[in-house]
Amino acid sequence: MHPSVADIPEHELVDALLADSSSRSSFAAIHGMPRSPVALKRVLLRDAPGNFVGDIDILLFNQSEPERAVAIEVKRIKVGPKAFLTNKPNKLSEIQKAKEQANYLAQVGFAQVYLYLIIVIDSRANNAGEVTYRGMTTQLRATVDDAISEHGLVTRAGFVVLDFIQPMDHPPLTTGSAGGNLKRLATEVSQDPEITRWIGGLSLANAV
Repeated sequence: MHPSVADIPEHELVDALLADSSSRSSFAAIHGMPRSPVALKRVLLRDAPGNFVGDIDILLFNQSEPERAVAIEVKRIKVGPKAFLTNKPNKLSEIQKAKEQANYLAQVGFAQVYLYLIIVIDSRANNAGEVTYRGMTTQLRATVDDAISEHGLVTRAGFVVLDFIQPMDHPPLTTGSAGGNLKRLATEVSQDPEITRWIGGLSLANAV
C-alpha cells in the first residue's frame, strides 16, 4: 500500500501543500489577503522585535506591502485507519493549544492572523477497495465538528478548516478529494511598524 496521508509530518504536509498551485490557493487566495504574496515557512520569532518566542508556520506578504503581512498557525488533525474503529481522531485535543498560538501571533502585532486546521483522512481501509471518494463516516464527522469552534480564538483572527482525503490506494495528496471551510475571515489591523521593518528585512531565499 502507498503511505498514509495521516502519517505525513505536519511540516512536510505544509511544504507539500504550498508547493502545489491548487492547494496553495487555499492559504493565499482568501478575500482580504495581499495579492500574489510570497510565503515563508517556519519563521522564527526570536529575531523579531519584542522578545517573542516560537515561530510562524506560514508568513504571507507582498514585498511591496510588508505592512499587510498574514501570520498563519497550522494544526493537523489526523483521521487514520484506527480512527474509523475507535471514533477518536488524533490531535483533536491540541486544537485549544493551536488557538492559543494563533492568539499569540495576534499579540506580536501582525496585520492579519489565521488559524488553519488541516484534517487529513485515510479512509482506504474503511472503503475496502471501492472506487469512491468517501472520507469520514457520519459519526467521525460529528466528532470532529463537535471539537471545532471559534471559542477561545481572539476575535480578530480568521479560522479555516481544510480536508484532504485519501479514499483509495493512491499516493497521498494525489487521487482523492479536498475541501475547505472558511469559518471566519480575519479582521485586518494596523501592523506594528517594528514588525513591518523586520519583515522587510527577512531573507526570501527559501520563499515559495
